Amino acid sequence: MKAFTAAFLLLAAASVSAEAQDDGAVNWLVPGNRRQTRSAARRPAKTADDARRARRAVLYQSGALGEHAKGPAAVEWGREGAAAVARKEAVRKQRAKFVREMSVAPTDPPVTPPPVTPAPVVPTPAPVPPTPVTPEPSTPEPSPQPSDKPTQHPGNSRTFGCIDDTDPTVKRGEYEYDFDLAFRNAQCLDDEDERYEYGAFYNVFEFSDCASACVNGIKPELKPTEAMLQNFRGFDWDCENNECRCLYDNGTLNDWLAMIFDDINIDEELVGEGAVFDGLDKDDWYCGNITQVVEIEAVAIAYSPAHPELRTPQALLGGTRPYQQFVLLDQLGVRALWKDGTKVQRSYRGEVVEKLDSLDDAVWDVVQYGALSHHPQRYPLYAVKSRDWQENHPYLLVTGGVHGYETSGVQGAILFMQKCKAYAKDVNILVAPCVSPWAYEHIQRWNAELKDPNRSFKKGAETEESGALMAYLESLGVKKWTCHLDLHETTNTDATEFMPAKHAEAGLAYEEEVIPDGFYLVGDCEKGALDFQEAVIASVEKVTHIAPADAEGTIIGEPMVREGIILVPATELGLCCSVTGGDYVTTTEVYPDSERATGEICNQAQVAAITGALDYVLSGQKK
Repeated sequence: MKAFTAAFLLLAAASVSAEAQDDGAVNWLVPGNRRQTRSAARRPAKTADDARRARRAVLYQSGALGEHAKGPAAVEWGREGAAAVARKEAVRKQRAKFVREMSVAPTDPPVTPPPVTPAPVVPTPAPVPPTPVTPEPSTPEPSPQPSDKPTQHPGNSRTFGCIDDTDPTVKRGEYEYDFDLAFRNAQCLDDEDERYEYGAFYNVFEFSDCASACVNGIKPELKPTEAMLQNFRGFDWDCENNECRCLYDNGTLNDWLAMIFDDINIDEELVGEGAVFDGLDKDDWYCGNITQVVEIEAVAIAYSPAHPELRTPQALLGGTRPYQQFVLLDQLGVRALWKDGTKVQRSYRGEVVEKLDSLDDAVWDVVQYGALSHHPQRYPLYAVKSRDWQENHPYLLVTGGVHGYETSGVQGAILFMQKCKAYAKDVNILVAPCVSPWAYEHIQRWNAELKDPNRSFKKGAETEESGALMAYLESLGVKKWTCHLDLHETTNTDATEFMPAKHAEAGLAYEEEVIPDGFYLVGDCEKGALDFQEAVIASVEKVTHIAPADAEGTIIGEPMVREGIILVPATELGLCCSVTGGDYVTTTEVYPDSERATGEICNQAQVAAITGALDYVLSGQKK
């Protein structure tokens, strides 16, 4: 039965798509990535003026959806169409003003009281016993008569009887659909006073439930198609009979889509198109207009005591830690709140820059290749080159601190330059020891813009950190890099930060994963070079232990292809290790939280990885 239903829905979507490709249709975009296809031929023209108005209607959508057509359609529309829109908008505002004024009870002008003359003093008479008074029956005030015009709502309240929410919001996937109560005691009309074709649901008891039904359907297995939502204009809800009608542009619905609703009406006289503009008198009916469609994004938020409002229900979070929360929010304002909750926890200048200044300048040349724009004086970007590069020497790139909170990547790169100067005689070496200095100081995986630098080393997805390094590498004019090691750590915070964020971004619940206990490598599956990877593992094994696979034979969810080695599509993911395209590339991962490791051991392991790679390259052990 499910396969049968799916087939029907696919046929329905294909039918709608075919309808959208009719000759003469003009396609354009409106806010929220909604696409509308309209044809003036669907609406019969009564006069020459009406024909011109119909042609303009093809290119115009006014009302709550806001913006006008972009691109070729707007050019075709021209000045005449723009003037028509201005006139129509003026009429709409005048009508709304009239309705608001008529809905306010008139008040009498203030009356100035006449001057008061003091009365003569009269002796007080003796008290008289009160006489019983029979109260007259009160006459009830006449109840207000309903307006003979559909009335636009003045605000969000339950003034309108059974309306539970005058501005409902409904989420569907990556989008949020916002509605408002446009007219009461009326059904929705377009800008030509035409009614819309509709699909109906029965037994819908609330105004907001009608909005939800039109966006997400009533039955989980039968939802409105995306093509239908592109031409969805709003809904009419009958408070008396609990009927909900989802309104669409003429030509959207067909017999294949009838299964989604309790009933459909696609009569020829229902030719409404475009945004809701007016209302048709109808007692107990309420017109709901769609105002905007907003794209929402899953954003990782580090919990800060300064912003406890960022915490969300545990059920939504899929069981993440209470001190590290992830919420669905629009990007606007989120980065500022998150950044405000971070603080400097160590010194980039003291722990990195001063150590670079103390390197042997007979061997190393420190070069500034950029700076972070939000604080260029505090966060200059440095690389260190070995002197006297020779074209016949292999080229090595070492990067550290792409994730600033991974300390040994930074300190291991610096330690290599301090202890292993002899390699500079035979290899052209470039080291970028701290790619993300802001994140290093704040001990964060993310940069100051709440982005992951190690997913941004590809064109069109650059962060400041990755873009500056990529530009510098290109400026060097190296024809072919031989080897690149990107130095990282896997820490316990990955279980409470990175992995939950990764799942939240994909809209998945997170179940805590096992952190690999030991050193391992993440190679590029496009390069492989497993002999090279094994040589690095053999070198590191002399310093610290290698991470075993879990019960499923994986490390962080990827199959272990050799001891301590997994492979991923590095270029596709935008990993730093893919930036040079060299033959021998890898990402190191050491585990500083292991009971068998210390910070110094992790630094030494990073050095061993670099020297193991260099020994392999220099020995020419290609197999």
